[in-house]
Amino acid sequence: MEDIIEVAYRKPTKKNFDFDIDFYENRLGVSYIDNVFAYVKGCKIVDPYTVAEFEPDEKLMRDVEGQINIKESAVKKFRSGIVGEMEALRKLGITKWDGCFDVRVAVKRKVQKDFKIMRTPKDVIDAEFEVRY
Repeated sequence: MEDIIEVAYRKPTKKNFDFDIDFYENRLGVSYIDNVFAYVKGCKIVDPYTVAEFEPDEKLMRDVEGQINIKESAVKKFRSGIVGEMEALRKLGITKWDGCFDVRVAVKRKVQKDFKIMRTPKDVIDAEFEVRY
């Protein structure tokens, strides 16, 4: 009887935890792209709820870029490349933040680091990134 109760509680908890990770990953990706666009275009980010304007968050951008070892000297070029790639993807109808492979890998690694998730054999994104670079 105790085994049944334990399994019944464990399954929804894991599902909720996975949802929280996905939500955090999506929020981080959207924030990163917004900050990069503002940085490259030289404008400010407008909070849709308070209508307050903010400078791009350099710390957030460097934390994400640090996950794929972007050096300080290459940051400006990398961010310009991200903006160009996202604009090209937008013309193809892909508007999600994870359309750009490098950003997707960096955000996934940042989420793994923040939640201290162990790498598993199922982590295909990291394997793809290692082969590509």
